[in-house]
Amino acid sequence: MIPIKYNVRNLTVRWKTTLMTMLATALLVAASCFLFGFVEGLEHSLKISGDPLDLIIVRKGSSNENTGGFEATKADDILNLKGIARDETGAPLAAKELLNIAIGQRVSGYRIMSKAMTSPSRRRRGKYQESATRMISPAAAA
Repeated sequence: MIPIKYNVRNLTVRWKTTLMTMLATALLVAASCFLFGFVEGLEHSLKISGDPLDLIIVRKGSSNENTGGFEATKADDILNLKGIARDETGAPLAAKELLNIAIGQRVSGYRIMSKAMTSPSRRRRGKYQESATRMISPAAAA
């Protein structure tokens, strides 16, 4: 077994290595605390910001809204189902939204991607945003 005296002497003789080890350990602990705090804050903000009555309905077998679209007639049928909240006039408090992912080719070779979405508050008020797809020239993007 190595005596304690040897270990203490080693810390003072090799002080640069000891200092670097302590700094690296402190940096690792600080980075871990920052990362865990960031993740916890993100989870908390996602929990409190969502409305449990907001739904995204996708086609059976779809894993996300990009591949889960269906026909407008089916969307009309869903809007008329029992259990959909309605306003004073009897209109459903729901929106048929088209997910529009515009992909265009620039002259420089980069791709343009954008999603068209509307906010839940605008859906409840019955105001819908329409999205227009347009090409962006490299001069305008610069």
